[in-house]
Amino acid sequence: MGAGPKQTHTLPAAYAIPVLEVVDRWGIEDAQLLGPFGLSRQDLADPNRAFPLDVALDIYERAVALTGDPALGIYLGLQMRATAHGILGFAAMSASSLREAIQEIGDRLGYSDVANFSRAFRRWTGKTPRAYRTG
Repeated sequence: MGAGPKQTHTLPAAYAIPVLEVVDRWGIEDAQLLGPFGLSRQDLADPNRAFPLDVALDIYERAVALTGDPALGIYLGLQMRATAHGILGFAAMSASSLREAIQEIGDRLGYSDVANFSRAFRRWTGKTPRAYRTG
């Protein structure tokens, strides 16, 4: 039995914008970093645009090569905010437990309690939030 088609994971293109902002400190222009990938800052700003994770890694590795700074990730981490990842990221990074994260997301989406949100989540995904989190 075959394993089926290989799943390609993607990342919103906007996640590369902080890389552009950091490499700008070295005087590296957008085209120097993104040109080899056929991308521009305008492409990254498109909310519907995404690219495979390997492209995101290639962009980051190119940024490290252009800056000559292997600690580039530290600069990126220092400028990241929990809100950069939307409601889900904020809830995941600020909550002390999975239940608290689910409550935060449910509240923001207008659900009055965790049970109602969990039922809706199961309808949307076919899994409970806990099962979804564990894969």
